[in-house]
Formats: sequence, structure tokens, C-alpha cells
Amino acid sequence: MYLAVAGVCAQQGASTSTPLSASNSGDVSFALEAQAGASAASSDADTITISVSASGGTAPYRYAWVAAESQDDLDIASISSGTGTSSSATYNTLVIDISAMPNIEETGGEPVPIGYTATCTVTDGVGSTTTTVANITISLIGTP
Repeated sequence: MYLAVAGVCAQQGASTSTPLSASNSGDVSFALEAQAGASAASSDADTITISVSASGGTAPYRYAWVAAESQDDLDIASISSGTGTSSSATYNTLVIDISAMPNIEETGGEPVPIGYTATCTVTDGVGSTTTTVANITISLIGTP
């Protein structure tokens, strides 16, 4: 006599957690005004604040942030602080310096766009990773 068993077996203690996922608080846009032709300007600390929410996977979560330039046609922007990694779910240490504000004649009076991305890689307690990206747009406005 043979006994047939049909069904699904699960290993005792096996995790049925959902896959690791992350979302960010959204893109950041702001204007930076300074006198046209000024030698320098910069964003203030906390002007750029991005938060990430992680879920699923296996807690605890670790956060690694990287900021990178995505648009700077006049080659006048740079990151002065907040580079590297932050272990926090909130990234608010990024400061962007502008080496020289464009002259109004150069831009036709239009704002000059500067772009950066902030990428956060979230790693859970078992080494699974996921990534989320926020865009940072700065409109440089040279005042007379």
C-alpha cells in the first residue's frame, strides 16, 4: 500500500517576508539667488533634505547615500559637503557651491538649471539591497 500526500510543504522557521523595497520623499527643487557676476554662492545646510522609507526584507536597514552631478552646462557647481555615505534614512548634509553666478547677459535673464541626483542604496539585515533616486534641481537666478 502506498500513501500519497498532496500539498505544499514549508520549511519550519522559513521566512515569508516581502521583498525589500524603498521609496524616497520626492524630488527637491529650489532657487538660489545672488548678484550676477558674484564670485560665489552656496545652498544652506538642510536646504536639500531627502528621506527614505524602507520596508520588507529583514530589519535592520542600512542606508548608503551618493550625490552626483547630472546637469551643469556652465561648469560652475560642485559639492562642498555631504559627500560619501550617511547611515541615516534622512540625507540633509548636502551643500552645493556655485563658483560664480552667471551674468544676466550670458543667460538672457533666464534662470540657469543645475542638476544633481541623490541615490540611496538600502541594505537589509541579510544583505539584500534596493536603490531609490531623487533628483535635485537648482535654478540659479542672477540679480542685477
